Amino acid sequence: MLITNQVYTDFDNKDRVNIVGGDILKYGSKCLIELQITPNGNRRAILKKHRSMEAEKEIIFKIVEGGVIGTTESKGFKFF
Repeated sequence: MLITNQVYTDFDNKDRVNIVGGDILKYGSKCLIELQITPNGNRRAILKKHRSMEAEKEIIFKIVEGGVIGTTESKGFKFF
């Protein structure tokens, strides 16, 4: 099952993103992935929580006409 949720930025700390659903979704989910757009137009997927990992990991990718491709900026884990 996939559940999406809205987020909002904390007024005091612009770098912090909060989940609209609050802690219930955070603690009740087995996997949390945050998606961002980078300044140069690529996409960033940050694996925030997964039951088989201890630290956050991220990958930067690009959406093109033929699908999804990795970029040289990527670090952490691989999609494909």
